[in-house]
Amino acid sequence: MSFDCPIRVFGRLYVFECGLIMEFREFAKDAHGNNDTNYCTVASCSVVFGLSYADCYAIFKRHGRKDGHGVPWGTYDKIVRKIAKKQGFKVTQYERTYKNKSYCFMSADGETLVKMRTWDGLTTKNFRDSLKRGDYMLGMRKHVAGVKNGILKDWTAYQTRARKPGTAQARLFKIWKIEKIGEKKKSLADLLSELKS
Repeated sequence: MSFDCPIRVFGRLYVFECGLIMEFREFAKDAHGNNDTNYCTVASCSVVFGLSYADCYAIFKRHGRKDGHGVPWGTYDKIVRKIAKKQGFKVTQYERTYKNKSYCFMSADGETLVKMRTWDGLTTKNFRDSLKRGDYMLGMRKHVAGVKNGILKDWTAYQTRARKPGTAQARLFKIWKIEKIGEKKKSLADLLSELKS
């Protein structure tokens, strides 16, 4: 198997640039066609729900998003839930909170997603150490990023600090966990029986 695209190395993480970079070049091209900037809300939904930029752009536009601006967190949450319901996903929102002498991300139902030692313990750099592999939207100050199958699909993945790629980090304060409804995991026996038939 060969890859015709460059590989960037971030510690133990190898990123094949052709997929990730091309996604954001396509978003940028579509956004520039609409004279749009600051489209992280649109891009995060597009990445996580597997929709085109144009479809997500139209949905956000219908809900009052102006070109070049984001939307308030409450509006973003409503839009995410509407898209999820239409596409067959379950959304659980977790907010950073302090409970039982520790910090954690907790849902409105009291479910804890992850516990932390400090208030700003979860960042875009270390979230993989604490969260299970899956699809998430990460809310941080004035930005939101999409995570698909445990991979941060956002321009912040390539931010640098002190000339070291992938070392930038932003503190998370909201997490939306996205799960497909009705997607049953197949057991090994089921997979073997499918192969035999």
